[in-house]
Amino acid sequence: MAKTFLSGLLFAVTLFVGITIKKNYKKRLDFFQEYSSFLEDAKNRISAFRSKVGDICNSHQGKYLNDKIYKEEQYPVFIKDSSRIKEFFSSFGKADYSATISLLEKEIVWAKSQAEKASADYKGKGALCEKLCLLGGITLVIIII
Repeated sequence: MAKTFLSGLLFAVTLFVGITIKKNYKKRLDFFQEYSSFLEDAKNRISAFRSKVGDICNSHQGKYLNDKIYKEEQYPVFIKDSSRIKEFFSSFGKADYSATISLLEKEIVWAKSQAEKASADYKGKGALCEKLCLLGGITLVIIII
């Protein structure tokens, strides 16, 4: 009875670990997609309407991009590139029009490349981790029983 309970518990834990790892890859992908979308929107609004940076940041309150990032500079744990993003937000809107557009264009290229990498990681590493943890859990169950 104890072996069955222990094996079930270990299986559940390993499966939970795999799902959690995959969710972190998904969150990273979602963040960079939202960040890319924000940058595109900011570039369009600054180019077309010459909107103020504060207005753009206040109007864009997404799941990941919100006041914690804009003002407090608190980044989610799964973001490894927080220094690059912090540097962008510290210099965003502090230069003239053409320099701001140039900064946005560079950041858009970088964010899209990061989104592509995150997508590849989610599809590759995320799915692999989930499957390996599932197989590891099954292996532990077989070994214990």
